[in-house]
Amino acid sequence: MNNNGVEDDDQVIIGKLEELLNSELKASLKKFDCGDVLLNQFAKKQLVNKDENGWVRAFIAVHNNQVVGYITVRAHSLLRDRILASGPREFPSLMVDQLAVDKRYQSKGIGQTLLARAFQCAVIISKEAGIKGVTLWAHPRATNFYENLGMIKVTSATEQFGEVELQLMYINIEMLVQAYWDKSA
Repeated sequence: MNNNGVEDDDQVIIGKLEELLNSELKASLKKFDCGDVLLNQFAKKQLVNKDENGWVRAFIAVHNNQVVGYITVRAHSLLRDRILASGPREFPSLMVDQLAVDKRYQSKGIGQTLLARAFQCAVIISKEAGIKGVTLWAHPRATNFYENLGMIKVTSATEQFGEVELQLMYINIEMLVQAYWDKSA
């Protein structure tokens, strides 16, 4: 068993979609099934196109030449009142748009590894441009997962998406920078 909990001698590889994508991986997206219809449809129909056109940056988890997970991130700005009581009108952040792991690979640390990659991106970006943290809209089933990784609920910020009430969550860039430097020291 490797460090991602996958029972196989082959490692799960995490990398940029644009660097790893080949015709076999692209075809594997058609079979991607995380258990959520919207995230599956995004993987099958929009993931590659949105990354290629610069709307998001996608990172994928690959095992045995199959895409087994993905995360998309983009620059974003929230109105301050969603996060803070005072300060500048807008709150710049790295927004996680989607995070999905194929059902066969869930609970093996792949989602955590993909989110850690997004956190690493935020740290790198913060050194070159102003961002205050990482934000995302969490499905109610996923809030505990994100809280266990240091994100906090912005209690006053929810958004209705169909029949589901999504919860805005956030982690401060200073926490990520500190964790990144502690890890690299």
